[in-house]
Amino acid sequence: MKETGLKRLLLFSSTIVIIIITSIVSYFLIVIENRNFEQETKRIEKELLDNKKRYLENRLKMIIKEINFDRTFIKKFELDKVDSYVNAISKTLNTVETKNLKVIKKILNGYNTNNDIKPFVFFGDGTLFWNPNNPKTEGKNYFDFEDINGFKYVKDMIIRAKSNNHTSRHHIWYLPNSSVLSNSTAFVKYVPRLNLVVGAYISKESIETTIKNTILEKLSKYKFDKDSFLYVDYFKSYNMSDNVSKSLLHLGDKESLISLEDKTLKKQITDIFLTNGFNGIYSKNIEYKDTHYLIYTSLLNQYKWIIGIGENLKELYKTKELKKQISEQNLNSKISNLIFLSIITAIFFFIISIFLVKKIEKILINHQKRADIESNKYQALYQYSNDSFLLANESYKIIDANPKSTTLSNLSKEELLSESLKNLFPQIDFEKVQTQKSGYYRTVFKDALENKKTVEFTFVWLDMENEKIIFASIRDITERINLLNEKREQEQILIQQSKMAAMGEMIGNIAHQWRQPLSQISGLFMDIASAYSYKELDDKYLHTVINEANDIIEYMSHTIDDFRNFFNPNKPKENFLASKALENAIKIIKSSFDFQGINIQKTVKSENPIYGYPNEYSQVILNILSNAKDIFVERNIKNPQIIIEINKAENKTCLTISDNAGGIEQKSLERIFEPYFTTKYDYGTGIGLYMSKIIIEKNIGGTISVSNSELGATFTICI
Repeated sequence: MKETGLKRLLLFSSTIVIIIITSIVSYFLIVIENRNFEQETKRIEKELLDNKKRYLENRLKMIIKEINFDRTFIKKFELDKVDSYVNAISKTLNTVETKNLKVIKKILNGYNTNNDIKPFVFFGDGTLFWNPNNPKTEGKNYFDFEDINGFKYVKDMIIRAKSNNHTSRHHIWYLPNSSVLSNSTAFVKYVPRLNLVVGAYISKESIETTIKNTILEKLSKYKFDKDSFLYVDYFKSYNMSDNVSKSLLHLGDKESLISLEDKTLKKQITDIFLTNGFNGIYSKNIEYKDTHYLIYTSLLNQYKWIIGIGENLKELYKTKELKKQISEQNLNSKISNLIFLSIITAIFFFIISIFLVKKIEKILINHQKRADIESNKYQALYQYSNDSFLLANESYKIIDANPKSTTLSNLSKEELLSESLKNLFPQIDFEKVQTQKSGYYRTVFKDALENKKTVEFTFVWLDMENEKIIFASIRDITERINLLNEKREQEQILIQQSKMAAMGEMIGNIAHQWRQPLSQISGLFMDIASAYSYKELDDKYLHTVINEANDIIEYMSHTIDDFRNFFNPNKPKENFLASKALENAIKIIKSSFDFQGINIQKTVKSENPIYGYPNEYSQVILNILSNAKDIFVERNIKNPQIIIEINKAENKTCLTISDNAGGIEQKSLERIFEPYFTTKYDYGTGIGLYMSKIIIEKNIGGTISVSNSELGATFTICI
């Protein structure tokens, strides 16, 4: 009866909740849709207006950019015309055969064809020879004549012309037949044969007039779409009084241009500059007689031009209204669909709730079964694990322990529960453990029988029923540590055997190194005996022989030092060069190689410093070279040769040792670095290459490998 009532309660309560939630969600969705509609309407208007703004601003920037480009280009073109004009006159005068001044002046008068270009010709002393714009000045000397700034521009032009300096010069003087000051640019050229300085100048006003006329003519050819327009006005005054501008050029939509002539509208445009300053591009959205105009305008200060580009926005607002109507229709459709969907959803969830009530009942039963199974699994893991598990409270008092803990500690569970982690593991810093969420320690543990064990102590802090609990896992690794120690001891034995073998090699090499010096000393003794027999042994002879013997003995002493330094282990690690370590190894074995007639060729192409043990690195090289020598002797190789190369590969220093002894058998090649493996059964120990691999790969952190070539074996060491 109670279960039936619970099912009914779940069924009807879930249905009511679904209806309430569906109604609330539907309400908020409708509110959100209305808000989205308003935002979409604003977005559409902003997007349309922003597109227009970007278009108009970019087009105005392009026009201003073209104007500035044309201004620079036309100015250069006008100046180039003056320069070309002067060059043409000087070229003509250079070809004239006569020196008759009347004939020359008649020729010059033929060039006076451009009203903007003002030509002139001076004698070399500064006397004006030809001035078609003011003939009255001809015959006067202007060498020391100054412009209004005190600049002796005539003198400067003559000096520059005679020195073949054809760059332009500027001076400020009155325009011909005028009281207006002008900044003029002049070009001059010297005609040495006639001692004449030919020149011409053009005023800044002439150039600017040409520029303005050219720009206005170019702008008048621009094409504009419907509702678009362009205007250029002359800005009369910066004080913003009435009639501050005068129309220079109007293009585009006639209706908009007529509106622009209205004084009120015109004042709104000019007020832009008063508000924002007289530099930059400014926009203005103006409403005039129920029509919106978007205008971008700027002031060209160099000409006092107001230049603007704009558009009548009536089409834009029509488009906005059309999109708004479409959005309203979509909104109404969405709301209707939303209401219908809410009703269907409520019915659907009512049916689903009936199914879910039954399903939940089954799930709860299955969940309880799985929980029991999982609990049994974790209990089995806790009870039968090979690791010891301890639970302790925040003060480290043990509150639970698994059976393995009693085996590890040789304490009963009751005895463990009376202990604390601090007493069991005194070497662990529990103040530090308190500050960590989890951690790991390796420590020594003493059980109840005083047996020392090495353990791994791993812990993690847990929150259980609002209480902070530390869970500790203890693993006994004593046996593993003992095995590692045994392995290290075996390695030390191998190292000692390797050293003893190397010592034997060393004694053989010392014998080779000392054979010749001992022979020399023996010869000296024979010389002394012979000299004594023939009564030639005087103080001078004896002194000479003793010095020679001392030199030989000193050489033998240095040999002992070289061998002793070579076998002296060097700790800690240091930076060294492979080429230096190679030289040390070759120095030890050279006499033995010379005795066997073995030729060594070494090449050092490039190398980086190596961080490691240089003597051990040299010992590896010596071991490989000694093995090669033994193979040469064993196989009776004619012309034995070893090629050694040091080079960089992938930012590593690689040393390769190649011989021509015929190579290594394939079955031996795969086991060459194994301990106690040898192909020299009569005298080999099988640990030399094994220790070489340990030194390179374990001690220094590099790689060592071997392969067969066409002539023999190749060892490669990369670090």
